[in-house]
Amino acid sequence: MDTRFSIEERVSPEITVLTAKTKDSLFSMGRCIKGPYGQAKVRGLAPFGALFCLYFEKPEGKADLESEMCLPAEGPSEELDKLADIGGDNCLYMRVKGSCRQFPAAY
Repeated sequence: MDTRFSIEERVSPEITVLTAKTKDSLFSMGRCIKGPYGQAKVRGLAPFGALFCLYFEKPEGKADLESEMCLPAEGPSEELDKLADIGGDNCLYMRVKGSCRQFPAAY
């Protein structure tokens, strides 16, 4: 088994997240990563977990794909009410050790 990544089926935890939807290349996440943290700060929210991405398409070469960056957040209830509540569903959890350029090998 390739140890650069791991994939397992699990039930996603129920959490409130600040989201940013994108349609860009798989490798654009690095350019966009500061956005959700900046938005959280402006809204008075505090991140309480790692930023993660939901991918709705299989990456194919350098083609753009639809994804959603998600930042778990906590803070004032009036701001949390504006965020997305996700989780409780079956999903495939993929963890890549190293560069996101290794994602295609996991697929």
